[in-house]
Amino acid sequence: MKRVFYLISGIFLFTACLEDPSAIGKHAGSETLMPAYEVESAINVSDSLLQIFPVDECEKDPLLSLFLDTLKTCIANQDSVQFMSLLDPQICSSYGGGMYGYSDFRLNWQNKWPELWKKLDRIVSLGGFFYEDNGQREFRMPYVHKETLFNSVPGDCYSLGAITAKNVVLYEKADRNSRQLARLNYTAFEIVEPLERNGFLHIRLFYTGQTGFVGENDAYRMQDNMLVLTTDKSGRWKITALAPCD
Repeated sequence: MKRVFYLISGIFLFTACLEDPSAIGKHAGSETLMPAYEVESAINVSDSLLQIFPVDECEKDPLLSLFLDTLKTCIANQDSVQFMSLLDPQICSSYGGGMYGYSDFRLNWQNKWPELWKKLDRIVSLGGFFYEDNGQREFRMPYVHKETLFNSVPGDCYSLGAITAKNVVLYEKADRNSRQLARLNYTAFEIVEPLERNGFLHIRLFYTGQTGFVGENDAYRMQDNMLVLTTDKSGRWKITALAPCD
């Protein structure tokens, strides 16, 4: 009789997990938000250090908020003239390449303005954080650069990234019709292939070693551009860098 009871209880619990995968792990008394939950093979993972949650600190500075509103208007209108007026005269376009100033910025983005608007829109939409660099107060975007998580995992900025949304599907192939392997919540990952494939990134999860594909718009690679803002001597905000991790 006991065996029958345990069997029925097990079937009930398994069915509940299939109906609501997010419930996996909660039946053991754990309410920790998991970095990801497996769709087909449930694994209870509670290492929240593998998550990078969104943050946007711009509202701490009213002048910065106004500056970002102007920047968003430039992006929406694709107004290159107004946008150039927001740049610092020594704007950095490449740290490793030593590209500084208006002329290098124009050279770097020559004939690539549509790509620039797309990148800027993505970066600004993710929000950012304040940072102190040698006594200089900066505002950096996107938020994924804030975490020191990546100092404790293998790899470098060329091979690391993070999911930027909830319940992002990890697919077996670069195809939304392929098998769903897991759902990810702001999860950090390692990049398997440097280039996108059909709008997907090929990634590897740190905590399981699981590999798969996620939509490129649901993730941000650390090697991609970081936007840095600082104030000039008059206290006005300017864009001092739009450069990749190089």
